[in-house]
Amino acid sequence: MRYYINLNYSQAIFKLSQKINNENVTYKYRVSMINYGANIDALFNFLNTENFVFGALAGLRLSGNNVINVNSSNTILVNEFDKTTLFDLCFNAGLRILIAKHYSIEIYGRVPLFYKIASKNNTFSAFQKWNIGVRYTFNFNF
Repeated sequence: MRYYINLNYSQAIFKLSQKINNENVTYKYRVSMINYGANIDALFNFLNTENFVFGALAGLRLSGNNVINVNSSNTILVNEFDKTTLFDLCFNAGLRILIAKHYSIEIYGRVPLFYKIASKNNTFSAFQKWNIGVRYTFNFNF
């Protein structure tokens, strides 16, 4: 088992299409967010030598998201965005390689069990269906 915390900054670009006077209008907007949380993973080692480990991981992540900035050509859309803290719970799974007891490379997938960025008047919502990543970590072993 391992326990860790995360702090991530991310930006996403969304498109919102609306019908105005029987004409489709598309607005782009950029959302900047801070994500922070706590994670717990179970580690399963398939190959374990003194200086090399190959295995899998599976676990849960509980985190919060703060929208810190919204940029758009549509000022109504910017004012509509809810900048409160939202929480998500994710399932993590992946493969990992540990080299020399401290250096780790992981390929992982994350599926949110619930996640939503909503507008103040519920006129739109945005959500992330999944996330795939590669990360390098330095491990402290106690």
